[in-house]
Amino acid sequence: MKEETKLFNSKWWISPLNYSKEVTELYNLPERVYVRDSTIREGEETPGVYFTLEQKIKIVEKLEKHHSDKQMI
Repeated sequence: MKEETKLFNSKWWISPLNYSKEVTELYNLPERVYVRDSTIREGEETPGVYFTLEQKIKIVEKLEKHHSDKQMI
């Protein structure tokens, strides 16, 4: 297995092209990006998926840890 780096580990792989100057020069990113997380609501709509209260609390705590703005849907 490859050595783990910021671009590769046992959970994900990120293309180095994402960091290429040729690519990043084309980025026109806004100052702030909004991400709507629907893990709890939509996750439980998946057959066989059920989050316990403790798991839901952990999900919210992790979102708060990363300073996510919370939006209830």
